[in-house]
Amino acid sequence: MPQNATPKRVSKTILLATVKKTAGNISEIAQILGWGLDRKKVYRYIKKYELEIELEDARELLADLAESRLKRAINEGDIKSCWKVLSTLGKKRGYSERYEIERHYSQTASSKPNGERSNLDAVEERMREALKDLDQEQEKEIERRVQERLKQLAQN
Repeated sequence: MPQNATPKRVSKTILLATVKKTAGNISEIAQILGWGLDRKKVYRYIKKYELEIELEDARELLADLAESRLKRAINEGDIKSCWKVLSTLGKKRGYSERYEIERHYSQTASSKPNGERSNLDAVEERMREALKDLDQEQEKEIERRVQERLKQLAQN
């Protein structure tokens, strides 16, 4: 069937097989089925055939695969993978990519007419410098902790 021709209907069996094959990637489903389908039409067919659960299951399988590959990378000592897990799952332990800094200003944020920097600009610059230092220190500490943990795991 030509790419631009639209069939009278997409069969449930073909749609389900395509959902599984693409791990639920809607754009890829539309491309594979062709027939002039766009994302909205694919979603309509999924709803029509009540395949929402199958779509979610296909996506969950993809997430499971990604998790297992991430675990393998961590076991192989990949520091970036370790940091990603710690920054998402280890937030309660103090690992985070988000910094919360409370600001207090005695002046408004207006710039001065003669081109001088406002107090706010100076404070922001000092904060950026402090964050750079914090990032480097935190990264070293995280790497040290990860290496320590990897050694412990290797001993077990």
